[in-house]
Formats: sequence, structure tokens, C-alpha cells
Amino acid sequence: MIKVSVIIPVYNVEQYLRKCLDSVLNQSLKDIEIICIDDCSTDSSREILQEYASKDNRISLSYNEKNMGQAYARNIGINVACGKYIRFVDADDFICADSLEYTYNITEKYNLDFLKFRFERETNGVRKVFNEYDNTVNAMVINGVKLLDYFMEQKDYSFDISVCTCMMKREYLKANNITFYNGIYFEDFLFTYKVFIYAQKGMCINKVGYTYVAHVGSTTTKQKSDKHIYGLLVNINEIIKVMSCVKESRNASLAFIFYIHEKMMNYVKQLEGNVNQQYWEDDIKQLYNSIVFHHLSYQLDDNRINEGCNRIENESLVYIFGAGTLARQLLETFNERQVIVSGVLVSDAAKNVKALMGHRVSSIDSLQEDKDRVIIFVAVLDIYRQEVMTLLNEKGFKNIVYVGK
Repeated sequence: MIKVSVIIPVYNVEQYLRKCLDSVLNQSLKDIEIICIDDCSTDSSREILQEYASKDNRISLSYNEKNMGQAYARNIGINVACGKYIRFVDADDFICADSLEYTYNITEKYNLDFLKFRFERETNGVRKVFNEYDNTVNAMVINGVKLLDYFMEQKDYSFDISVCTCMMKREYLKANNITFYNGIYFEDFLFTYKVFIYAQKGMCINKVGYTYVAHVGSTTTKQKSDKHIYGLLVNINEIIKVMSCVKESRNASLAFIFYIHEKMMNYVKQLEGNVNQQYWEDDIKQLYNSIVFHHLSYQLDDNRINEGCNRIENESLVYIFGAGTLARQLLETFNERQVIVSGVLVSDAAKNVKALMGHRVSSIDSLQEDKDRVIIFVAVLDIYRQEVMTLLNEKGFKNIVYVGK
């Protein structure tokens, strides 16, 4: 019986491949299969794979006729795997000698759908361990949605998204049709999200089971491009689809979307206009508009607006928080109702437009008015609602009205 299937996508990693394969072949757990998928390498990676496969029949090889990407290669591995559990290893990384044995034993003992463990990163021979789990989740059997919700509540977003730090039951992946989205960057995000969302029994442990090797050209060090932004948008789009089917995951899913969106906006800032304009116009904006107008709610709630307007007194100062589509719609509504707006507020004015429909956009910290007189209408998407309401409460504002649906 094969206990664990180890799936290794391979592409031009001749410098690191032997160490990776040796680390898997020398595992204390022997009842394993090692599935290597060569993604049309142009260096000696294929020859190295053939050399190792000729010496150990636990290694099986598959060859792509053209370079299809890591997600495609991993999906091939999932399809042909026979082990009870699945582990992923990148061909330029390695694992410690007992990694498969202890993750298998724990996953088997508690009949888990998945097990997350810690990792270390090796840079120029120096290793650093990451992601310590606190006693709230460490070694506890927890529903996947609740576990994801816990991680999303952590302000530092220290959640490890990689599939390489996870042992998964193969039949669980198959039953829930969990595969990788082909042709995008950050395919781990959506895959890991699905692993958590559908799981009845998950666990995190404070034992290191994987070593990333940081080097020029590795996944973790590649320079970001507009295609990375597109990949994150695809993740958001697909997560929204899943969220609509798994109702109990809504809060965790929205928080996860915000987590991805924040990462995406950091990349947008880093690019500073250095993008392929046609790709940006044809693909990125098209997908973004699909998400915004077909999935996310860009509608105002008239009942909430009416409730807020009823609070307005002669001495009240009306402000709108937000400088996007919802804020624009609310300004138009207030113009029709002849509501006088004192200004438009955001968390950071430097990252937003300077003005909205004739109103200067200012940072919330710049507001010097008597807070008892101020009423703030919050016009942002629901995925940002909790963060904004918390911010305003922390700033001491008491009269706050959320007006989105």
C-alpha cells in the first residue's frame, strides 16, 4: 500500500534537483511513490530524472510536450497518484528525513482532511523558521472554515498559503474536485482556500516539515509583473464563486479576498505603470470589471441611507468615507436630496484620487471637527466594511452609517 504520493513538478532546476530527490528518497517512511513531471526542461533536468528513476522504482516520470506551467504539472500528479495522502515538493527545495513519516502518522491518527506544518527558508545557507501556531490552533482538530477564519483575523496576515506545507488526503481532494487553476501565477491561493473551505477536519502543527531554498529565479523571488496581478484577480473571481456555494464560509472568504486584494494593490504600486498596456486593457480590466459588476455588490441600501439621514440635525457635519463607485453614487443621491456634504474621507489620501465630484478627498486623520457633530456615511464594498468600521470606532467616531448592500 502506498501511503504518500509525493508530486514534484520539474522545470530547469538541474542545480537543485539532486538534493531535492535525495531528500525524498531518503525519507524514513518508505511506502511512498514519487511522481516527477518534467515541464519541457531545456537543461539536464530530464536526464537527472531518468538517472534516478533507473535506480529506484518508486519514481515515476511524466513529460509535457511543451511548457505548461506548475499548476498543469501538479494536476497531472494528482490524477495519477495512488497514495492515501498527497504532498507537494518543488524541485528546487527539499524536506527533512522524517517529514513524510510524522505528517503521515498525525494525519492518519486523526483522520484529517489536511495537515498544515511549519516551514523554513534557506538563504545563502542560512535557515530561518516561519509561522509558529499559537495554542488556539496548534495540534487541534478544527473545521477548515473556522481555521481559515482564525488566520484571517490575525492582523499580520501570517497565514502560510503554500501547498508544499500541507499533507492532504487524496480522496478528499478528489471528492471536492480540488485541482489547480491552470495558466496563472499564485495558483496556491485558490487551491489552499478550497482545501480549507471544504474540510471537516484540519490541523496545524508546530513542526518544521519543509525547506524553501531562496535563489534568483525561484517562485518566491521572481520579479512581479502585470500577469501576477491578473493571477490574483482570477483567484478573487474563483473564490467568490465558491463562496456563493458554501454559505457558511462567507466571512472567512471575504477576509481572504481582502487579503489577496491587499497583496494585489501592493504589486500595482510596485509596477508604477510598467505594464503591458494591451494585456492590461484586454485581460486585466475585463476580468476586474467582471468581478466588480457581476459578483461584488456595487449598490446602495436606501433603507440605510434613510436611517442615516434621519440622524442629521441642524448642527451635523456630514462626511462620506470612501472615494470609489459607491461614494460617487452616494454623492449623487445626496445632491438629489439636497444633503450638504462637508467632505470625502479615506484612510490614506495619498493612495486615492484628489477630488470626487468637486469634493476634496482627505485622510481621516486630518479631520479636526468636533466628533460629536460629525456623521459619517461609509460607502465602501462589504469586503472592506469591517475594517473601515473598526478604524472609525478606534478614531473615536460614534455616529457611523454603513450604506452599502
